[in-house]
Amino acid sequence: MTQDDILDGIFSKAISGKGIFKDASVLKTDYIPQQLLFRNNQVKTIGEVLSPLLRGSKCSNLLLYGKTGTGKTAASLYVLRKLKEKAIERDLIISFPLS
Repeated sequence: MTQDDILDGIFSKAISGKGIFKDASVLKTDYIPQQLLFRNNQVKTIGEVLSPLLRGSKCSNLLLYGKTGTGKTAASLYVLRKLKEKAIERDLIISFPLS
């Protein structure tokens, strides 16, 4: 089998849309699941710190630290997404960069 044949096979599979994964988007670095498992305490703490924004008040600063891959970014983006949804429900304008 030539390299051209190999690449043709790879490209044909890509075009056909058939893949190994049911939902490959979950492998992206910016993927945040609808429910974060085993992060209730962290989600609660972040939510409590940011909740004054829904009353039009300033919130406290927040410093998240820990080992790589432990869910700091996922937990914070999850809470920010939920905060934004709640703000929209209440016709509030809260802006922050979200990917």
